[in-house]
Amino acid sequence: TPQKKGEIVTTVFTVDIDCESCAARIMNNVPVIGKGIKDIQVDVPSKEVTVTYDSAKTSPEELIKGFGKIRVKAEEKPVK
Repeated sequence: TPQKKGEIVTTVFTVDIDCESCAARIMNNVPVIGKGIKDIQVDVPSKEVTVTYDSAKTSPEELIKGFGKIRVKAEEKPVK
């Protein structure tokens, strides 16, 4: 099977965080959360994490599982 070329995709997740140390836990565990992550922005006041990643290497579902590995409950934010 040929390797499908991934697109760089950005997805916003709502996460159950309320402090800077939670944000730091996310930033320090990017390799645990998922492969192919190019950029990750954590916004504590809005409880949102914006992840830019290679769609050939991971998916929103995989990233949610990855957040679970570091005990952060995340869900994909619906696009308005």
